[in-house]
Amino acid sequence: MARDDENLYFVVQKQDETQKVSPEDGIELPLTTRTLCAINVKSGNVFELLNLSETEEKISGVDGQSLILTYVPYTYDLSIDMDSLQLDTARLDLSTLQTTSLFDLHYVQPYACSDGIFYTMGDDRVLKRYDLQNGSQLPDLATTLPESLKICYETKFDGIHDGYLTLHTYTGNENDRKLVYYSVDITNGITTELNHVFSDENGNALPGVIFAETPDKYLFMVGSDIISTSHPMAGGMSESWVFDLYRLATIDKTAYWQNSKDYAIVKTTE
Repeated sequence: MARDDENLYFVVQKQDETQKVSPEDGIELPLTTRTLCAINVKSGNVFELLNLSETEEKISGVDGQSLILTYVPYTYDLSIDMDSLQLDTARLDLSTLQTTSLFDLHYVQPYACSDGIFYTMGDDRVLKRYDLQNGSQLPDLATTLPESLKICYETKFDGIHDGYLTLHTYTGNENDRKLVYYSVDITNGITTELNHVFSDENGNALPGVIFAETPDKYLFMVGSDIISTSHPMAGGMSESWVFDLYRLATIDKTAYWQNSKDYAIVKTTE
């Protein structure tokens, strides 16, 4: 999802069982339609904007009167190795609903966008930056991330807030994995390892992502619980629903940047 001063933007996916499509493997699948929608945050009205392409497409941010979209051609073709996939980035003008391609990236590279700039990083741990107006590449920014840190598909940019890019990834081997967090100053590349330990009541480490903020607090989304429930239907039948219940935590901004660990345990929010 993404939002501006007027709307919250999201994608609705629908499957039409009455229409079938046959991929190259001959297996018939329901026709899937993916529609970009918006909710006006003042009136609550919901409206459709346009149907998206069949490729995996995500809303990566808002820049002025445009949405920044990322999509991966051939992402559903399991014969193609993940390391060979490309991440295409495009700008959707909300006034005309016209899409303009910007640039391509390696699929597994982490990314985030803020204030008209798209940030990404490769194996060299150098922060690469692109202009979201025309797609031109801006000067690279070297970081002080440790050389031992491997940038891989598990490395995620968690967003840019108060002048810092935050990211998380895993270190160690399969038997001794550790979840680590870093902040990168986007003006000089200086990196700080954060001492944050988001964990559930069983002590399991969970990635935490800043989802929203107020002047003095961040709202973090920290993992989720899978909830199953049954709802009664006509004729004594029941229908089972399965959905994710996100864990939420509010954290004081000052405590967050001071590496406070007072918020280690995150409990499920009803």
